[in-house]
Amino acid sequence: MATTELRRNYRMTDAELCMFASNLCNFLTRDMTDFAPIGLTAPKVTSFKALGDAFEVLSPDGSIIGDVMITTEDKKSVREQLLATIRAMALRVEQKWGTNSGKYRRLDLRTPSNLTDDVLLVTARTIHSKITEYLPDLADLGLTQLMLDDFEALNEQFELAKNAQSDAIALRDEKKDERINKGNELYKLLSFYCNYGKLIYEKTSPAKYNDYLIYDSFNAGTLTAPENLTVDVSTMIFSWDEVENATSYQLETSIVGAEWEEIYSGEENFVNYVPPVEGLRQYRVRARNSNGYGPSSVVMHYNYVAILPAPGYISLSVINATTGAIALNWEEVATAEFYRLYHSQVALNAPDPGEYTMLGEFTVASYSGTVNTGYRHWFQVICGNSQKLSVASDAVYVDIPLVP
Repeated sequence: MATTELRRNYRMTDAELCMFASNLCNFLTRDMTDFAPIGLTAPKVTSFKALGDAFEVLSPDGSIIGDVMITTEDKKSVREQLLATIRAMALRVEQKWGTNSGKYRRLDLRTPSNLTDDVLLVTARTIHSKITEYLPDLADLGLTQLMLDDFEALNEQFELAKNAQSDAIALRDEKKDERINKGNELYKLLSFYCNYGKLIYEKTSPAKYNDYLIYDSFNAGTLTAPENLTVDVSTMIFSWDEVENATSYQLETSIVGAEWEEIYSGEENFVNYVPPVEGLRQYRVRARNSNGYGPSSVVMHYNYVAILPAPGYISLSVINATTGAIALNWEEVATAEFYRLYHSQVALNAPDPGEYTMLGEFTVASYSGTVNTGYRHWFQVICGNSQKLSVASDAVYVDIPLVP
């Protein structure tokens, strides 16, 4: 969002402002003689109409925010592919030399899923460079030059997706500010003409006086509280049901027990908003028209986590090799409400896992059970809460041979 939030100086919709300005041009042309003392001329009326026409063709925010959502989803998809590739590369190094080796530590794998986009891009390129050095040693684990080329191309794709999202957000802010500035400019001139019209016709012509009333010319209607205030955590789009008779909406937020502050004011019943810091906040929205604000919605509580960390420090142990009894433990994630454990069974010594299936969802950071003997078993953990899911943890595996 823009650092300084511009405000609309009028309480009607943009469409209503355009319609009123168009009608006002007709009134001004009719009453031009009476407006002569303030210098009104036909060219000025034409200029006023051109200002209204230029404002009318500006793209509404609703059409532009769609581009932001698309680029955000595209970047998220590429990011997930990049993280999966990093995990696959790191797994080969771990298999070859172990996690305590100097070569593994050179990769500096500090939970890539927790990194910002910018840091992740730099990290991925560093890993690519170092993995390239390891190519001769990792060839027996399936690493090829083609994989490295694809990894490099994925880094470039991620940078392009990241830049496309930034450009879309910047364009949206630019167009939104342009529309607000143009609307305020139109409304300022419209108000000037209307105030003078009311002044000269207040005692002489009630009919003409009414032509220059701005908000009284609209039947505002009654407002109800907006319903179904929600947030899509994948795109950070806050949305709510439209309210009949509303011309705009105001979305507010606060820390529980603190003062409310406005974070959005506009015609659309949705907005892309990313809280500046992590933590629990409450949100409410209310509709507005020329009569003022309606009642606020039910308060929604949302605990924002920039990136939900993947579970780390996964330990896998064999309890009984004969029966295939195993136990897994992993580090708890503070904001997680549940953990999903995924399992892949492949042939002994297979370098890569196959398709994962979910073993179950748990509220504790541990699992014990049995698996088939004579196979290699891979495991990954994903954590989540009511707002979002993490990416998958690093994979661990164990070989459980058949017992003669």
